[in-house]
Amino acid sequence: MLLSVLIALGLLRGMQTNSNTIHQNIVLCVFFAELLFFIGIQSRRNLLENEFPCKLIAICLHYAWLAAFAWTTVDCIHLYRMLTEMRDINHGPMGFYFSMGYGAPAIVVGLSVGVRAHEYGNSLL
Repeated sequence: MLLSVLIALGLLRGMQTNSNTIHQNIVLCVFFAELLFFIGIQSRRNLLENEFPCKLIAICLHYAWLAAFAWTTVDCIHLYRMLTEMRDINHGPMGFYFSMGYGAPAIVVGLSVGVRAHEYGNSLL
């Protein structure tokens, strides 16, 4: 379903607005998070035996879900700006939005991996 929503949002040619792009990124992040989760569940026996792939899946899941929540925050900020600013902000540069949606989660996950990399994966077994 998420893939069909992503394709539908991509096919809306007349609706290429910042809001549509934000929604595409939310759906993309949730799609990748669910895909990684299903890959992890299907290969759980292999992941229990090998620590590195397990840590990699855990780190990628952490990033994907944080990015999904960050894009939801970006959507809230964009909606607030659309309601409060007098100019049309639904068409224009999205550099700040992309840095918040993908950059902030990368910083958080990078710090988490740098400080507590041994706590990702199956190291508690």
